[in-house]
Amino acid sequence: MVTKKVKNKKDGVSAPVKFFFTLGVLAVLLFIGFFFYAGTNYNPEAVVDEYVKSFLAKSPSRIFNTLDLKTSEFINPDRLESFLDERADFKKITSYSLVRLSETDEECKYTVNYMMGRLQSPFSQTLTLKKREEKVFLFFERWYIDGSDLIAKNITIRIPLHARLKLDDMKLGREYLRRETETTSDYEIGDLFIGDHEITVELDGFEPFEKSFAIEAQDYYNEPVYVIMPSQLEPDEKSKNTVIGLNEKITKILYEDMLTRRPYDYFLEEVMVEASEAEKYRKEYDLMCELNIETENHLMSVDFRSFSSGAKSTIATDDCYAMQVDTVATYDAGSTVVTDDVPERKLRRGMIKYKTVFHYSDGQWRLYSSELFGNFIKYDKE
Repeated sequence: MVTKKVKNKKDGVSAPVKFFFTLGVLAVLLFIGFFFYAGTNYNPEAVVDEYVKSFLAKSPSRIFNTLDLKTSEFINPDRLESFLDERADFKKITSYSLVRLSETDEECKYTVNYMMGRLQSPFSQTLTLKKREEKVFLFFERWYIDGSDLIAKNITIRIPLHARLKLDDMKLGREYLRRETETTSDYEIGDLFIGDHEITVELDGFEPFEKSFAIEAQDYYNEPVYVIMPSQLEPDEKSKNTVIGLNEKITKILYEDMLTRRPYDYFLEEVMVEASEAEKYRKEYDLMCELNIETENHLMSVDFRSFSSGAKSTIATDDCYAMQVDTVATYDAGSTVVTDDVPERKLRRGMIKYKTVFHYSDGQWRLYSSELFGNFIKYDKE
């Protein structure tokens, strides 16, 4: 009988099994690593740590990314840098201390005190961290620093009609214009960082108007936070000279019309008068003619020798552009005086002081009021 030797055969692990086993181990390790990474990079401590490190690194873009802010023309890393420069002088900060104030499942608060070398900075912060609604990779909570205490919401500025607005260093186009009235325009800016802001208003014929205003962390609901009315603008020299020349012209026209016995309607055809005031001086005009032109002893001629005038902006009840002209005029007045039925020509040199107000609309200066009416020049009557 022949006996066969049987060789013991070791069962080996196939290559596919080894591959999937290794892949499984790597997946577990990757999951553990990912879990660790997410847990250490999205928790409140990690977010605060990133914020203060970004602060020390003088990186506004990194700071901005930790805050729950919507980017716009006025809310962005560059604007944040300007804000931190002004508010915290943050480029001089060298270190910080961090204290946790409170912690719940929904909110955490920290106090950050900063140092400038060996001196404590007057600037400190209370940081409030909140959870975002969406989770990271469906599992992990994501926290952010609530930046709402840095923001003033829904800012609107009201300026005179047809004027141009510059906010801080940016000219605002008509895409910001939301409402207009007969005298004003409303520009809706949106959100701004709190603190001081500079505005410049420019209008042809007027000096640039510059002003600083401060806003707080609140919602202004698009109600104007600052209003520049037309009466606040100061006319430039060209406009002042225009109304001064117009005032002299109107003075001469008024006396020429009375001396030639022209009706008041003729005066209204020659002079642009504010529509609401056109009839205001009809009685005064007629009375001046009756008392000084149509009498036996009456004014015959007026030669205005000189005008000395100054112009300045003034407040108008209808909030339009208004300018007041204060004038001193010298003149030679010729009159006829009848004595015992004998007419005699007399000449008198005099001076008259009066104020005139002009309103500006539709590119024109219009006569609004003047002390010329009812304030007749002096001449010899006897």
